[in-house]
Amino acid sequence: MKRVTLAAMLVIVMFGMVAIAYAEEDWHGGIHKRVKHAKEKIENGIRNRSLSEHEAKRLHRELDRIVEEIDRMKVDGKLTYHEKERINHDLDKLEDDISRLKYNDERR
Repeated sequence: MKRVTLAAMLVIVMFGMVAIAYAEEDWHGGIHKRVKHAKEKIENGIRNRSLSEHEAKRLHRELDRIVEEIDRMKVDGKLTYHEKERINHDLDKLEDDISRLKYNDERR
C-alpha cells in the first residue's frame, strides 16, 4: 500500500513540475520572443531611419509599459490564460504601431 501511495505522489509531483515548466516556457518561449522581436524592430527602425526619434521614443514607452504589466502579472509566479491573452493583444497593437510608423510617408 505504501508503494502505491508513493508512486501516486511521485506522478502528481512530476505532473506539477511539467505544468510549471510549461508556464515558464510560455514566458520564455512565446511572449518573451515577441517582446524581444518588437524591441529589435524598433532598433532596426532607428538604424535605417524608417522611424523618427520621436516615434521610436513613443514605441519604447509603449513596450516598457507592456513589460511592466507582464512583471506585475507574474508576481504570483504564473500567467493565467486571460493575462496571456491581454499581453498578446497589447503586443499585437504594438507591432501594428511599429509597422504603421515605419512605413508612413512622413519625411525624416
